[in-house]
Amino acid sequence: MGLLDNLQNVLASAGSTQVLARLKHDKLNFSNENDIRIMLPDMHLISNRGRAAMGATGPAPAHALLLKVLQSLTKFRADVKSAADGSVCAVYFMGDTFDLWREAPPGTDASMTAGSIIQDHTALLAAACSPDLKARFICGNHDFSLHEASAFGASDRRYYFPPAAPTSLCLHGDVFDWIEDLPDRFQEIIVYYTSSFLSFLDHMKTDIAKLLKPDASDTPTFEVAGEIVPCSSLTDAAARHRLWNRAWQTRNLTNSNYGLGLRSIIIGHTHSPQIVAYENGDDFLALIDTGAWIQDTVSNDGVIPEQGTIGALCGNEARIFHVTSN
Repeated sequence: MGLLDNLQNVLASAGSTQVLARLKHDKLNFSNENDIRIMLPDMHLISNRGRAAMGATGPAPAHALLLKVLQSLTKFRADVKSAADGSVCAVYFMGDTFDLWREAPPGTDASMTAGSIIQDHTALLAAACSPDLKARFICGNHDFSLHEASAFGASDRRYYFPPAAPTSLCLHGDVFDWIEDLPDRFQEIIVYYTSSFLSFLDHMKTDIAKLLKPDASDTPTFEVAGEIVPCSSLTDAAARHRLWNRAWQTRNLTNSNYGLGLRSIIIGHTHSPQIVAYENGDDFLALIDTGAWIQDTVSNDGVIPEQGTIGALCGNEARIFHVTSN
């Protein structure tokens, strides 16, 4: 069995697990079978106080399933790293992990805002920030200022991998949504989000913050698509995912700006897990939308079981898993 199969078994030990979508294609150009990337999207964690201010019922959910998943992933990562020299197991929180937007008014100190959320999710955040998991945090539109919080100073707006010759770009994805209204500023804003420099380009940050928009939906949807067959036309690809066109333009612009050969863009934000791929001759792009976890903003009345989606990429194959409480 490969690492993706092993991961599926690990997730199944935490909760009921199925594969929503699967794409296996050599043109992903991510062939290393000992390099697995795991993506955890949109949790929208918020404190008890923040929930009450929104009119949500009950205390912040315990997220018992998510805690099990994180603990299982921590052990999985250790097993992968010890199995072969040079093995990689990297975990990414895909943005909107914290709902700083709903937790406190704009301009509130990020460390204080994140701290109030952490207080009500102590065990969960301890697992998420464990040095053994060594997860990377991506900033989304709801936690755009996360890197200003002292505990999350290493968070970034995007990650490329593998490092030597990147073929994948991992980012929250909100930029593909609200940027539709700003065609004249498209290139400037994409440079902010995809720049290979370590700087957050702070001279642009204030302008970017003013452009952010809330999500279109708070409730994830989970549909089984199975094996994905690439589209042969851009029109067909665009019809399958509302953010395809901007993702496609971003891939082309980023490859041109930085001399890259991106073959996949991995996002969260939409809360609707899906894989859309396009292939025409040697040209290829997969948009891997990793979905979301059931958020704290959903009423905690026990009607909806805790569930969520997790994306993974390894050995020229991408999968989206759906995990739910047993």
